[in-house]
Amino acid sequence: MEKPVLARVIIEMLGAPQEHVTKTMQNYVEKLSTTRTVLKKHVAEAEQKDKIFSIFSELEMRFTDLADLLDFCFEAMPSSVEVVEPADFSIKLDRLNAFLNDLQARLHEADAIIKTERTRQSILDFNTTNVFRRFLLYLVEKGHATASE
Repeated sequence: MEKPVLARVIIEMLGAPQEHVTKTMQNYVEKLSTTRTVLKKHVAEAEQKDKIFSIFSELEMRFTDLADLLDFCFEAMPSSVEVVEPADFSIKLDRLNAFLNDLQARLHEADAIIKTERTRQSILDFNTTNVFRRFLLYLVEKGHATASE
């Protein structure tokens, strides 16, 4: 049987206005507290960075096992994870293989999303440029401007 895992995690958020960022973080931490075992929590004050606000929470959490911690990492994407206990892990080969395959599937999914969005952005840029060119040609054809203008 796998051991429970105690970990400290830091979750960060960016946004504006300050009140929204603070409330969103507080709500997120409260939601985590109802779905996970949160032993300690500290929500820092939001700090302004340029035109947006940055806020973080430090949480001490207990997970049922290593797989539970890894699932949390995929879901919440904390910026930092520090395992406090146990000091040593032992994981069966089938569990390790399942984790590695799950990790690879999630990485491939993220890669596919990135590639799709890059393609969409490229198409959008191309179409925007064409619309602008056609608009300029329309203005020239209607005598509202010359080609050099």
